[in-house]
Amino acid sequence: MRFIIPCFIVCSLGVVAVAQSQRVPTRTKMPLAFQYTGGVGLTTFVQSENRTWVVYPANKRTQVYVEVGRNRNSITLRRANTTSWFRLHSSHCETRKGEQGQWRRLARGVWLTGRRVPAFEQFGGTDYRLRVVYLVPRDRKPKPDYEKKIKVVLSLAAELYVKDLREKGYETNGLKFEAANGRPVIHLLRSDKPASYFNNAPKYDPNVQFTLVGREILNSLGDPARHIVIVFAETYEEGPAREAWVGHIARGAAIPPDGGLAVYSTWFLKDDFCALSVEAQKRLFFDATPIEGRSAFGHRGQNSPRFEFIEDGIGALCHELGHALGAPHDQRNNRVYIMGNGFRNLRWNFDPSANDKVAFSDENARLLMSSRYLAKDLTLSDYDNPKVEMELANGRDGGVDVTITATDDLGLRSMVLVERMRPSGSVIMGQELSGKRRRIQYRLPDHLLKGKYVKLETYVADNGGNYGRVTKTLQLPAARGN
Repeated sequence: MRFIIPCFIVCSLGVVAVAQSQRVPTRTKMPLAFQYTGGVGLTTFVQSENRTWVVYPANKRTQVYVEVGRNRNSITLRRANTTSWFRLHSSHCETRKGEQGQWRRLARGVWLTGRRVPAFEQFGGTDYRLRVVYLVPRDRKPKPDYEKKIKVVLSLAAELYVKDLREKGYETNGLKFEAANGRPVIHLLRSDKPASYFNNAPKYDPNVQFTLVGREILNSLGDPARHIVIVFAETYEEGPAREAWVGHIARGAAIPPDGGLAVYSTWFLKDDFCALSVEAQKRLFFDATPIEGRSAFGHRGQNSPRFEFIEDGIGALCHELGHALGAPHDQRNNRVYIMGNGFRNLRWNFDPSANDKVAFSDENARLLMSSRYLAKDLTLSDYDNPKVEMELANGRDGGVDVTITATDDLGLRSMVLVERMRPSGSVIMGQELSGKRRRIQYRLPDHLLKGKYVKLETYVADNGGNYGRVTKTLQLPAARGN
């Protein structure tokens, strides 16, 4: 899992009224907005929810500030996890570094008020409902019945998440999607760029594609830092491929506490793999008809059975969505764990006689229940990350001792420890946390001490759904490293 740095293009402001009063506008049901032109150009502060303000600067990097004070003359804001403070007056704004720093005048500005403060995102404000996008480049056509098929896939993903988490004893309403008339909204995004722009043909690179797809969403619909966005990308190629389809992408990344991005190719929306109803789709999970000339991922020969492609599609989408929700890889049980390769056995979840249903590990389930998109008991006004420290030490007996110290002003919630010696890594251990400070000591298992070094990463979530992370590397003694 990796975290992306979002960008943002400020949209046209439209027609608004400018407040003439020398005082700060009073609190109303309608949001406020303050606009000024500074060193990076036009910047707009828009009042959001839970005492937060979203800032749209001209350099396109969206920011979140928390309101910490308000009186008749000014509103004071603090940017989470930084020393940056702003104070908005009736005709200008000020800034300072740190709580004790000196205020300095930054620029002239105006309040934008009236019935309609302009929307800066087609997606709207953060409401912890997943946004769904079908991205179609200019040289591709939307698949027939794409809306019905995508809704079938979303229904199965939502069923998987809520069933597993509730069976583990968590109180959750499950995943919710942006909806109209009670049905998920599928944003059709017709790009003016060709598919090769996204898939980086002929040097196909899913990491480059992930970045470019995220940028396209950002510039056209809204900021993945403010919403979790699932993108079905019509960017693969129809020609021969060693596995599945060339130009395929399966990637996910979290931007906690409000955002994330999951991208998956749309070859599995073909009629061969995707049905128009949930019941029909579940039947397809057991269809072993060979797909002529195609090999599923990890399949050694051509003509893989239909169900393997379906698991590679719908199962992997559930896996990538897990990354967007904050869960890292967990390869301790690749037959069962969704965040390992367990998603490739998704069909057994629809067989009443099967014993091994695919599921999230207990450690990743706790992290998922630290997400604002699944948990019901988080402090949504909290945007400060917990502080995390980790120490690694070679023991006298040849083992490696790990010491993790985590603190948070409002309260800690969960943690996982991940090994990063392999490119994809895997969860090693984790536990539920409570209180404002915890010290955790752990002896690393011997099977992880076979190389020249160990590289570990700790994730800690707090009661606001914020993440703190730290990565450390330790060189092993020569005798251990051989």
